[in-house]
Amino acid sequence: MGFKDFFFDEDDKAKTPVSTEPVRRPMGTSTYAPSGANSFTQQPQNNFLQSNNNMFNPGPPVVTVAEDRHIAHVADIMLKLNANRSDFFQFMKIAKKMSATVTGPQLWLNAFAAYNALNEDATADTLTISAAEYTKALQADATTVSNRHDGKFTDPNSAIGTQSGLQAGLSAEIGQLEKTLSEKREQLNIASNALATETQKAGASFASYTIASHAALNEIALFEQNINTYLTPKLSL
Repeated sequence: MGFKDFFFDEDDKAKTPVSTEPVRRPMGTSTYAPSGANSFTQQPQNNFLQSNNNMFNPGPPVVTVAEDRHIAHVADIMLKLNANRSDFFQFMKIAKKMSATVTGPQLWLNAFAAYNALNEDATADTLTISAAEYTKALQADATTVSNRHDGKFTDPNSAIGTQSGLQAGLSAEIGQLEKTLSEKREQLNIASNALATETQKAGASFASYTIASHAALNEIALFEQNINTYLTPKLSL
């Protein structure tokens, strides 16, 4: 299995370099655990999302079980390194088969005895040297994949980069719309206050006119009544 079906995009034809240079690792050291810049658990810098204050960043996915394609890819690297020779990979296969029936120190003694029957020159030291070759090959592969993974966050033409750019653009548009909306709200408040002021002024003016008009009408009516009451009868004699 190559990178085409493993981790990279469909048009990616790159192959993972596998180093076969022996690297001596002392017996008793712990198995490889990735750390630092090439660790799969470390999140890469995402300039696109950071520029938008990570407002839509869901965070790292929770993955507890490797996909079959990734398991097959790692196995393929080990198979290519093993290539027609008896080494640590063969010892692993023997030990795994025996582990179904044997455990503890006896498992390793029995496994080595079976392995030594196939390779009489085998020693614990040659096994650790061989194991170091696999470790180095997998570390090189992890570095390549990790760099490729990080590149997806910095390449503006990648799927993540494209969506991040779109997100940033839409966020900027929303920001501008919010600014325009804020300005329009302020204008609306000003207009509403002005409307209230003018409405009060018009209402007060009309009320004042009404009072003056009614007062004049009442005064006229009073004069008309007095004329009819006091003057008209006498003037008609």
